[in-house]
Amino acid sequence: MIVRLLALVCALLVPGFANAEVYPAKPVRLIVGFPPGGPTDVLARIVAESLSAKLGVQVLVENKPGAGTILAIKEVIAAAPDGYTLLFGSPNVATNETLYPNRGYEFLQSTEPVALVARGPVALYVKRGTPDEDRFQTLDSLIGFAKAHPWRLNMASPGNGTASHLIGELFQMRAGVTMTHVPYKGGSQVMPDLLAGRVSLTFDTTTLALQYVRDGRLRALGVTTKQRVSVLPDTPAIAEVLPGFEASNWWGISAPKGTPASVVARLNSAINSVLGEQEMQKKLTELGLIPAGGTPSEYGTFIAAETLKWADVIRYSGATLD
Repeated sequence: MIVRLLALVCALLVPGFANAEVYPAKPVRLIVGFPPGGPTDVLARIVAESLSAKLGVQVLVENKPGAGTILAIKEVIAAAPDGYTLLFGSPNVATNETLYPNRGYEFLQSTEPVALVARGPVALYVKRGTPDEDRFQTLDSLIGFAKAHPWRLNMASPGNGTASHLIGELFQMRAGVTMTHVPYKGGSQVMPDLLAGRVSLTFDTTTLALQYVRDGRLRALGVTTKQRVSVLPDTPAIAEVLPGFEASNWWGISAPKGTPASVVARLNSAINSVLGEQEMQKKLTELGLIPAGGTPSEYGTFIAAETLKWADVIRYSGATLD
C-alpha cells in the first residue's frame, strides 16, 4: 500500500511521469504518403500489424498521398510530439529536400528519426526476345551501346523525381551515358509498355518485376545494391561494373520533432524486435526486401547522407517539381 502511495505521489510531482510510463496508451497513427495498394502501403501494413502486437495497441495506417509525400510529411510535422502520429517514410523524405525548394520545412530539423525498417533492391530490366535484348546480354553491352548511341535508349519511370527516375539518372551520371527519360503517371503503366517493347528499359524493384524475370519475359542486367541479392542470385551488382554504385528503395519511421526520447526509444526497441522475428524476415524476403533496423541516430545519419547524395543527382539531371 505504501509503495503504491509513493508511486502516486511521484506521478503527481514529476511532470509527464505518468504519460511516459504508460506509452502507448491509445492507438498510434502511421501516416503513409502513397495511395493504398502500392509497395509502401503494403509494407506499412505488414509492419503495423506486427507493431500492434508488440506495443499492445492498434497501429493504424492512414494514407495521405499527394505532392510527392509532402502532404503526409506535413501532417506528421504538425502533429503533437507524443508518439501517436508517425511517418512511414521513403526516399522522398530525402529527395524532396532538393526537388521541392519551396516545400516549407527541413525534414531532419522537423522530425525525430526512429528507425530504418527495410531496404528494397532495385534492378535494371530489359525485355527479352527483342533486338535490344539481343544486344544487351550484359550490363557492359548496354553501357557500350548507350555510349555509342546517345539518347537512343528510352528509360521509363513512374514519373519525374521518383526513385526509379533518379536511380536512372545516377546510373547515367556514373556510366557516362545519355538516355531519353520517359516519365509515366504512375508505376502501373511502365511495366506493360516495357513488356510490349515500347520502351527500352526501366529501373524497378525486385518486388514488382521478379515475376517477369522468372517467367522469361524480362532480363535483369544489374541490381543497384552493393552486393548481389538472394532473389536474383545470377544478376550482378551494378557496382561490379561501376565501382561504388549503390542505390535502393528504403523505408523508415519518423516522429514529430520534440517527441520524448523515452518514446522514441520505446518505438525503436519495438521496431527492432519485430524486424528480428523470423516470421517478419520471411515476409520481407518474399517481397524481395532486406530487413534493416538500427538506432535512431543511425537512421538520422542515413537520411542526411541520402539527402546529400540525391541532391547531386537531381542537380545533374535538372529535375525540379516546384
